[in-house]
Amino acid sequence: MKDLFKSNNKLKNDFPNIFDIFEKFFSEKDNIAIGLSWWSDSMLLAHLVLSFREEKKWNNSNVNLLHCNHRIRKESEEEKEFLKKYFSNKNLIIFERDTSKYPNENEESLRERRYSEFSTFCKKNNIKYLCLWHNLTDRIETSFMNMIRWCGIKWFKNMNLEDTNQYFENTKILRPLLYEDKESIEKYCEDNDIPFFQDKTNFDTTVSIRNNIRHNYIFPLNKLSKKSSFYESRKNIYSELDETRNQNNRLIPMKLNPYRNASHAYERVIPKGEINWNNLVTVFTSLWISPKKEEISSIIKRLKNSEDWFFEIQSQTIFLSHERIYFIKGKQRFREKELNLEKEITYVWIQRFWNYQLDIPQELIWTKIRFPKKWDYYKWKLFTKRALNKKIPIFRRNSLPLAEKDEKIIVVFEPQHIIFN
Repeated sequence: MKDLFKSNNKLKNDFPNIFDIFEKFFSEKDNIAIGLSWWSDSMLLAHLVLSFREEKKWNNSNVNLLHCNHRIRKESEEEKEFLKKYFSNKNLIIFERDTSKYPNENEESLRERRYSEFSTFCKKNNIKYLCLWHNLTDRIETSFMNMIRWCGIKWFKNMNLEDTNQYFENTKILRPLLYEDKESIEKYCEDNDIPFFQDKTNFDTTVSIRNNIRHNYIFPLNKLSKKSSFYESRKNIYSELDETRNQNNRLIPMKLNPYRNASHAYERVIPKGEINWNNLVTVFTSLWISPKKEEISSIIKRLKNSEDWFFEIQSQTIFLSHERIYFIKGKQRFREKELNLEKEITYVWIQRFWNYQLDIPQELIWTKIRFPKKWDYYKWKLFTKRALNKKIPIFRRNSLPLAEKDEKIIVVFEPQHIIFN
């Protein structure tokens, strides 16, 4: 099967921008992983990565193909056997769900399981990049879904080419197909004999909000436009937003609602390669903060070590958490105050809780929504320790809503699930 990935001249000519992405991020000795399924975007992604490495004459022994067989669809076994045959001489790792142990799981829990399997593998095998199949159409659909839930710019943008994720400690997420739309990907696969499976449930608008948005809004909008201008316009919007994100020393305003009447709250992502004296001083100066030299030295050290830490200076609290620095000016020791608010859930749909809008699924009916208490345990681990492991900054931990039933926490609404008013 190795010859399947040697037609790289055509792939390189057809996707020069993606090959440029690989040139920027990959090196021969890096351990990388690819999320794999039989769908068109995932199959194309695998071809692109493997063809790029063939062209560079790099050994593919450190490339891992990760497939989760949830055993939900009747085609699941067929998909698994196809992938085993098609990638027979590659490092294909298949994670099987034990249906006897976990018989009834919804889409969200299956996604959680997939990320859990991937993160465990990445940590154990020192994976530098996990390549995922998310494409432009996925991104647009997610933007529409978040717009329904009253999102801001951050959640409208929703995905990045290179990203961090709460499940992964030292592994970066890479989405090379983020500017390629789904229809074009499928057509390319059909024209170039790259086999893929079309999931019939994707055409059923009653299955999910995403399917409803895709077939009743996005596809019709694209048909109304000329020469795929709808996709091109979305692509341009995302490109401009990504450019803004990558500007040096940019402070990103955060919603003030969760921070107890803070007068301002900013976030700054500082990749380890950009952590230096001048960079930090520029950020502090823009907020009229004048830390001492030893304080800046301490901050640089802790940022490089990705430590979770905070300190107060000139009526502001500065939080450090996994290459991110947060500036919040609020009431003294606001991070320590517990929020005493409870609400019983009696119906499905988006509901207001404190300053949040929560999307309530069926399984949370008759649960109690509240905020964390000091000695809460979740999944057999102290809640504060679990939040730390998931890289949730300390100032957010006691303002994350959770669902409790029979005095047991069953769900925590983590930052990516929460919509601020």
